[in-house]
Amino acid sequence: MNWEHRKTTLPAPHSRQLIPPLGPIGLGCAILMACLSGVGCQTAEVCSRRHVVDAELATRVGMSLGPHAPPGVVSVPDSVQIEDGISADEAVTTALWNNAAFQEALAQLGISRAQLLDAGLFPDPQVQIFLPLGPKQFELTGYQALDALWLRPIRQRAAELDLVRVTDQLVQNGLNVIRDVRLAHANLLMAQQQLELADETLELRQEIARLAKKRADAGAISELEAAAPKIDALQAEADRSRALGEIEFSRAQLLILMGLPESGCELVAVGASLPNCRVACTDDLIAEALAVRPDLRAAEINVQAAAERLELAKCRWMTFDGILDMNSQGTQGFEAGPGMRFTIPFFNGNRGQVAIAEANLEAAQRQFVTIRDQIRNDVLSAHARWVQATRTLDDMRSKVLPATEEASELAQKNYESGGTSYLLTLQTLGQYLSARGQEIALAADVRRALAELDRSVGHRVKCEAAVEETNIPYLPAPNEIAPLPDEVEADKRTSNERLPACRPVSFEIKPTDDSGDRKP
Repeated sequence: MNWEHRKTTLPAPHSRQLIPPLGPIGLGCAILMACLSGVGCQTAEVCSRRHVVDAELATRVGMSLGPHAPPGVVSVPDSVQIEDGISADEAVTTALWNNAAFQEALAQLGISRAQLLDAGLFPDPQVQIFLPLGPKQFELTGYQALDALWLRPIRQRAAELDLVRVTDQLVQNGLNVIRDVRLAHANLLMAQQQLELADETLELRQEIARLAKKRADAGAISELEAAAPKIDALQAEADRSRALGEIEFSRAQLLILMGLPESGCELVAVGASLPNCRVACTDDLIAEALAVRPDLRAAEINVQAAAERLELAKCRWMTFDGILDMNSQGTQGFEAGPGMRFTIPFFNGNRGQVAIAEANLEAAQRQFVTIRDQIRNDVLSAHARWVQATRTLDDMRSKVLPATEEASELAQKNYESGGTSYLLTLQTLGQYLSARGQEIALAADVRRALAELDRSVGHRVKCEAAVEETNIPYLPAPNEIAPLPDEVEADKRTSNERLPACRPVSFEIKPTDDSGDRKP
């Protein structure tokens, strides 16, 4: 429409126009409202932060997200070969690609990105029209919210903080998924090893029961004495059936966490042997966790976002609208003029929303303290479980297993030479198999404790090889006077070498006193 032509040919004073010309003042106001309403449309689309989550997980655990896929589409990384067994790292990689709950959480990035885009948009102008029916003249009034000019930056800052908070929370969700997958993989590996041991135990118990029955038939032992090995064989059969059920349950749990459907090939867990290693002390781990845990960072950003919303609520005590009013009939013919509409904070003053924002800020601050304390508890608990599991496994491998293995070998040699009965030999072998079963459970405890420790710290914990105790120099604890060399040697002979307050713990076998109790 040619507004310059209409401006040069004004209508008669009492003529009616459905679409009147604007005039100089009206044209300026219309241009202002058009500019304000169109600024939001020029906002560039905010890029997704999926790559940030991917980079964080790659830095922390060496794993990365898979490509974005439609819902319900399952894809397996090329580096994962399920047919030849799956390791813990392969299971984690597959889960980060396909875990349904984690992929649902990643979709929150799109919502936060859209909220940030919406925070940068200006509200559209509103138009009020009175039609010229009867004696009523044509009237048009336009409204444009001008308070968005100073409220928009605050809304954008709050939305940007929310996007960063969601990103950090997704990194923590990824760490939780990794922990859960490693726990499930450890359970499946333990169930498989227990099934192999159950087969050996069942074969042994059946052989003992057969020998006992044979001796009872010959009159060498009573029927009551032969009943006990038979019951042990039946119990071994029940243990094998339970081991089969544990494998099916653990396999189903791992498949769900990996996001894979029930496949034709049997999922078999494989794992490397556990090295003899040590980790840093709890003080170092807690300080590191408080520095890098993404959920604590998300809670800190949530406090900042709540403070921005409080500032926004305090600034919204008044609404201010610009007005452009036009009439088709007046004393001078067509009339147009600007105006304004604003709120007088007499009754409301947005005090209710300010109170809500203040309460949300306090809740966010208290949530930060809660998460900080929870991190300390997570690290202390995980480290204690790691120390206990590692020491118990070390005792089992260095003391119990060698003793039972030596006893079984000695019994076999004596049986071959005719000095030991076959029944006693089988019973000794049964003790060795029981010790192996305890070793399998303890190794699974170590794997689970390490998974919990990695998650509690926020990344893969560096596990250094344990050194011999004789190579560890004596270090005085804080605020402690270093003793003389003679006093150190005497202290070693009486109560063993003391550890400093913040030295990495060495999981070596400690000497015992005369009563057999382990020293601290």
